[in-house]
Amino acid sequence: MRAVAAAVADPRRFPLVVGAVTAFGLLAPVAIPGSSLTWLLFVGSSVHVASTAALFTFADVRRHARANPRRYLAAPIALAAAAAVTAALLPTRALDAALLGFFGWQLWHYQQQNLGLAALAARATGRPPLAATERRGIRLSAAAGILALTAHPQVTQVVALRPPPNVAQGAAAVAWLLIAAAIAKQRRPATLLATAFPLPLLITDQPYAALGGMTLAHGLQYLLLVGMVLAGPANQRANTRAPEAMLLLAGVLAFAAALAAASHLHHGPATTKAVFGLYLGAVMTHFVLDAGLWRLRDPFPRQWLEERLPELLLADAPASDIESVPWPRPTTPTPSSSPAWPRARSTATR
Repeated sequence: MRAVAAAVADPRRFPLVVGAVTAFGLLAPVAIPGSSLTWLLFVGSSVHVASTAALFTFADVRRHARANPRRYLAAPIALAAAAAVTAALLPTRALDAALLGFFGWQLWHYQQQNLGLAALAARATGRPPLAATERRGIRLSAAAGILALTAHPQVTQVVALRPPPNVAQGAAAVAWLLIAAAIAKQRRPATLLATAFPLPLLITDQPYAALGGMTLAHGLQYLLLVGMVLAGPANQRANTRAPEAMLLLAGVLAFAAALAAASHLHHGPATTKAVFGLYLGAVMTHFVLDAGLWRLRDPFPRQWLEERLPELLLADAPASDIESVPWPRPTTPTPSSSPAWPRARSTATR
């Protein structure tokens, strides 16, 4: 495992690893039989959302959360309550419209992660930072994906709305124009892959091929990064204690199983749909927490993640890179961030 962690954290290999993980996720639904794909989607969807909780095993993350209760306490409670009430009380058609908005937010979240990964790959390999046109292109492709989703929402397997044929055709046409313009702005493999990420939604309306692959690819990307953060720098990996790591894994899997079970409760009595709403609230909480824990513009993520992923961060990286996307930005050394199990600690004072 240590050899795997070292290989992934190698700046020269990191862009290739991310590209391989992304390509595998996108192509898996058309290449892997049903039963195996079901388990992969469980990992890429429910396990990836649940793994956000693992970041709170770090004392520094918990202190940061206590210092920012609006994002880390008030927002999750509000999202869970609002989603539960909405799912329980709204009539079916209105709930479908709300769910379409949820899936649109999810697609935007996917592309924000792709933008961050492309920027991190450039930073790790010493390439020039992403240009404004490259960042705009990736965000433009997110808009194209949302339009494509609006054109055939049946890919969600939850939303029963069907737009009029002329509206669907118009949305699909605009989506193709947007993504073509976005791809034309890209000049390097990492940004090209990030921009092309929503293409399955434009190419097919088959649920697994269109949306399942994107869900799996996004989840595997996220688990890769969370795993690297949990593993920490090379000089700390030998200090991870197996019992605590296994206990953490068991907790994440149990949470993921609960999420997976709740994700299928969108039909039935109000109480059942309220549980489905709690599931939606948990996923939206994941969106909100990630925006706070990985955002480069904020001091805490810059300092904490620079310590957790030093192999990938260049000390002389230009400050103009990734001004608003959720991945690490180097800064001055900070005190060691310790998870729930013992690790080697920095000599810096707190």
